[in-house]
Amino acid sequence: MKATLLATVLLCGLASPLAFGQDGDALDETLALVGMRRADLGWTPKGWWPRFPDVPYKLRAFDALFAEPLDSIAYTRALAQTAWEGLDPAQLDAEPQRGSRSLYRTVQQLGIDPKFGGFRGYTANVLAPQMPLDQAILRLIRAADRPTRINTFGMELPYPEPKKDLAEMVKVLPEGVSLILGQLVLNIVDAHYWAELAFRKVDGDDRAVVATRYNIGEEMIDAFDYCSQMDDVAKTIDEASLWYAGQKCVQALDDARIALKQLELEDVPIFVFDWETPWGWIRIRGGANDQVDGTDALLIVDLGGNDFYTGGVAASTAHRPIGLLLDMAGNDQYSAEQPAQGAGLCGVGVLIDVDGNDSYKAERYAQGVGQFGLGLCADLAGDDKYFNKFSGQACGYFGIGLLFDAAGDDQYTLWGDGQGLGGVNGVGVLADRSGNDKYTAVREHSVTGRPSYHSPNLDVCVSNATATHAGPLGVGDADVEVRRVV
Repeated sequence: MKATLLATVLLCGLASPLAFGQDGDALDETLALVGMRRADLGWTPKGWWPRFPDVPYKLRAFDALFAEPLDSIAYTRALAQTAWEGLDPAQLDAEPQRGSRSLYRTVQQLGIDPKFGGFRGYTANVLAPQMPLDQAILRLIRAADRPTRINTFGMELPYPEPKKDLAEMVKVLPEGVSLILGQLVLNIVDAHYWAELAFRKVDGDDRAVVATRYNIGEEMIDAFDYCSQMDDVAKTIDEASLWYAGQKCVQALDDARIALKQLELEDVPIFVFDWETPWGWIRIRGGANDQVDGTDALLIVDLGGNDFYTGGVAASTAHRPIGLLLDMAGNDQYSAEQPAQGAGLCGVGVLIDVDGNDSYKAERYAQGVGQFGLGLCADLAGDDKYFNKFSGQACGYFGIGLLFDAAGDDQYTLWGDGQGLGGVNGVGVLADRSGNDKYTAVREHSVTGRPSYHSPNLDVCVSNATATHAGPLGVGDADVEVRRVV
């Protein structure tokens, strides 16, 4: 009874700041009506409380905000301020500060800091030099402990000849592109080392299980099943190395974006570059309206055209811990029936779409989802449409899921588990900086197939789609959406 009354009083007091006159504090006076003070708000669990659980999976801020709930206002406003500043188009294209770019810092402050902390966050140490793409791929092959020269019976075989073949293939790239993408590949080699290091103590079978468990949004509600591998991986994963790999991927891909933009390419030629590396496919496209399959892709880069992406683009797996995509221009379509479009499953998945009116469609685990990994979907311009059924649009389970949209009039549609869902031991942040945007979380279980037993006579579903609207500090009526659960 007291808890219910307290919630009602708080709502009344916060919703009507002038209800008690110009000189009084509305919240203090409202609490006084029920004999309470600000210091009475919040909970500090006592060990002698019966049945109060010792929860092993909590974000760093949870206990402090649980004890001082009014601090959540400043906490949320700080997140909104970060989104407002970090996703400013002018800042996104500005010169690096202390070696890091704005997108990297926004990922750090909205995703990694709340989940882990510990990093100073100035830079990801993305230090690879520029190098022709063919030579960088050869370095990747050697880093994977695979040969680039094939010898037998004391002689070098006439085939395969990766060095010769790659040198011929890169000739299709516009001038300057090879050096930029070669640098990106070298930085991916560095990030791959840290991503694999993160799982060095994790049983391989357990890693495969947790990377393909696609119903955590349902399981965490009523515990209809217990996946013991989740507990085992949570105890053995090296989070510091995993988030470091995520930092490097975001910074490296964004550096490549800026460098390609500075080339000011005009009339991008039509070409296709595909090379299968030991860590997945590298697919590069030119100015055509391409159809690109993201199956087992380590890196996809497209320089122009209205493209159609299928499969698991920008997604990691238990066997391939990095999946990246950079699209520079065009009105693109993304469609997938598997994890995609910024899905970090036991690794890092990053999608950056620079420009155009884009459409994203997926069944599940897409558009910024992290499960023992970091998933980022960042769309920097255009009027975009996002559709995902379950677990996406900024959703984290034991990981970090981020969906950033910097500009445009956007539409978000979700069936459940997302739009800023921090699930079990996870962070989910949807940050949309500007535009006239529409958010839809479908409520009818006749559509989603997930009825709520709390409302058996109503067409109401179990949603887990969350929303909080907060304007940034120091800015008037700015259009910033930060959706997040702690």
